[in-house]
Amino acid sequence: MSDAPNSANLASVAEFQFEARVRAEIDRRTAVTPAMLQSADEAGNLISVSDAWLSKLGYSRDEVLGRRFTDFLTPPSRERAIRETLPNLLRVGRCENIHYQVVKRGGGVIDVSLSAVLAEDLFGHGRISLEVMTDITALTEAKRLLAEANCRLHTLSEQDELTGLASRRAFDEGLSGEYERARRDDGSLAVIMIKIDGFKAFNNLYGEPAGDNCLKLIAGAIAGAVRRAGDITARYDGDEFAVVLPGAEEAGAMSVAGRIQQAVRRLALEHRGNEGGIATVTMGVAATWPATSTEVQAALVQDALRILDASKKGRGNTIFLASSADIATSKLETVTSV
Repeated sequence: MSDAPNSANLASVAEFQFEARVRAEIDRRTAVTPAMLQSADEAGNLISVSDAWLSKLGYSRDEVLGRRFTDFLTPPSRERAIRETLPNLLRVGRCENIHYQVVKRGGGVIDVSLSAVLAEDLFGHGRISLEVMTDITALTEAKRLLAEANCRLHTLSEQDELTGLASRRAFDEGLSGEYERARRDDGSLAVIMIKIDGFKAFNNLYGEPAGDNCLKLIAGAIAGAVRRAGDITARYDGDEFAVVLPGAEEAGAMSVAGRIQQAVRRLALEHRGNEGGIATVTMGVAATWPATSTEVQAALVQDALRILDASKKGRGNTIFLASSADIATSKLETVTSV
């Protein structure tokens, strides 16, 4: 009679010892794996971590086991884990490639990608999560640098590096958009093309660094004279600039051109090779109510540019106006033959 309880006790002890040996072997294999592995109970408390986990984050095993994994996350990552990831893991039983930021023992932070599965404990003591983390700090930094480079590239494509004005590409895109808007809304549109008088002679007299400074100063004067937020001020090509004035008619565009002329003259930038001894600009102004033909958009710019040719014939520091009626009709034939 007394042997039965002893046999049951022995069986229970043997089962406990076997479970302990299996757990010890699992923990040993988990510890020595080169991957960042961890397992946690249903409450989120860590029950095992790999040596690689400890090495990467700088903690000892005694500092980690029994604590929640969320204790080691940055506040934003912790909030997302508690609010989204853990409930989903308990409901679905798995999660993949969750981006967390984990705090190292010394206070540093690394980016990790975590995947986990929820499984029954081998000995029926509830469910545990088996989780693997990959250090993606270098990848995250590379993506950040790439995003910054793309942002700079976009800025360079939209902005002239020397003057800070819109680039030729931005001008073309802006003019196209404003032209379509004016045609749709039955509005007006004006363009001012601007050329520095005798800029080649300026470069020859004072050198290229002074020429670059001249471009920057005149660009600033032009931008300061164009006051509306929706207007576009751009460096068109070399020593030429352009202004797009949505909603402007001839009178309004000529008024803006006059302000630009005076702003440049107020610079009083020495130019011994130019009449009057200072740098000046010549401008071509064209305004129209866009018609249905898409060629009118090109004509608007080309007519403003064409009348700038007068500056090459000694007629600098002048504002020329192209007739809107000519732009919309007969001038188109001239444009195609230039």
